[in-house]
Amino acid sequence: METIFEEFNIDLSASAIFNAFVSDNYSVFLDNSLNSSTLLNYSYITSDPFLIITSKGNNIKIKERETEKEFFGNPFNILNELIDKYNFDDNINIAPFQGGAIGYMSYEMRHHIEHMPSHALDYLELPEMCFGFYDWVISINHSKNTTTLISTILPNNNHNSATNRIEWVKNKIKNASNLTKEKSKIKVGKLKSNFSEKQYLDSVRKVKYYIEKGDVYQVNIAQRFEIELEEKTWDLYKRLRQITPSNYSAFLRYPESDILSTSPEHFVSLKESLVHSKPMKGTRPRGSNKKSDNELLNDLKNSLKDRTENLMIVDVVRNDLGKVCLPGSINVKNLFKIEKYEHVFQMITDIYAELNDKYNIVDLLESCFPGGSVTGAPKIRAMEIIDEIEPVQRNVYCGAIGYFGFNGNMKTSIPIRTMIVKNNIGYFHVGGGIIYDSNPSMEYQETLDKAKGFFKALNIIN
Repeated sequence: METIFEEFNIDLSASAIFNAFVSDNYSVFLDNSLNSSTLLNYSYITSDPFLIITSKGNNIKIKERETEKEFFGNPFNILNELIDKYNFDDNINIAPFQGGAIGYMSYEMRHHIEHMPSHALDYLELPEMCFGFYDWVISINHSKNTTTLISTILPNNNHNSATNRIEWVKNKIKNASNLTKEKSKIKVGKLKSNFSEKQYLDSVRKVKYYIEKGDVYQVNIAQRFEIELEEKTWDLYKRLRQITPSNYSAFLRYPESDILSTSPEHFVSLKESLVHSKPMKGTRPRGSNKKSDNELLNDLKNSLKDRTENLMIVDVVRNDLGKVCLPGSINVKNLFKIEKYEHVFQMITDIYAELNDKYNIVDLLESCFPGGSVTGAPKIRAMEIIDEIEPVQRNVYCGAIGYFGFNGNMKTSIPIRTMIVKNNIGYFHVGGGIIYDSNPSMEYQETLDKAKGFFKALNIIN
């Protein structure tokens, strides 16, 4: 395969460019809505994939243009085969992602890694995995303020097909820039949760009981909100990205549902052989003024509970990476670093490693899946307790959103601060890690603090 590209000047923001594609088949927007110029930060826009893979349990469907085939097997393995089929080494290095697969894996994909019972209700009945394979992408380099159209010449295609793609994309953008901007009105129904406050407090106490018994050190428990929506999901997302900007925001449009994510959490990435994971554990709300903001920041910095919690998850991630990375290459940096977001402070730690060349990008993701920061420690027992306590499946929440590039690069986020919209109803989870020292009321309040971006975007006073 060969790559062609064209850099072009355009006086449109990334979200304004995506307006041209939001109604397309399987349109996706990996959105660095923070637009930080201090790092090599990118946003990516594409649509109309040449191949789509979806799975539910062991049932897998692959649609390639007009042909659809069904398989029975492990979706990780089938995805791996597809990525390997389209993997190529092109010397052109325009952006970390230059075409490839973009999509999501739901939390329930864990059953293909660890065999355990599942009691949670499959309330939304959505695919557990969906990836589109895209032969073109708009790459927006925020640090250099450049926009590049990249098109891949697929096997059995010619140079003209890739050139025509670029012209098609440019025409769509040109036409979209002339569109009148209409915004739908914010109109929502009553907010509902699958936990009452008492039920959530009881769940925290139940986790603490398991910790006292010695089953686990930490378990992440979430409540799920749902709300009726009477506005376009794209309008809601644009508001969310302004209220809670993030390096790992995403809007994904599928026939079954739309996914709106402003997740701040980097899951795992690979560039060349360098692996990076950034578990996030430890939260405080932002203060109402500078004084209270600093007090809350210092409270998190000096919290033994939160540092302990963060360290537990760092050990889980180190152990996961050790399955596929070179011995001695795992390196922990920025331990207990505090990152500031619009509504919360988050404690993070950076973990780097070198991938063993026996393994590839799917092996790497599978070794870490699902993320330790959204399960607990030890991971398997924590997931069993989550399944016992949480009444409905998590779906994309706490799974993965991101890309697998034709060039061998990978980058994923953990979908927290993420809403699924199906049949005009929005669903979003908020949770937190429970340890022995957890105060049930404070843990419940933490879930509400994490939901503030959604509450604000939905005009809900809470």
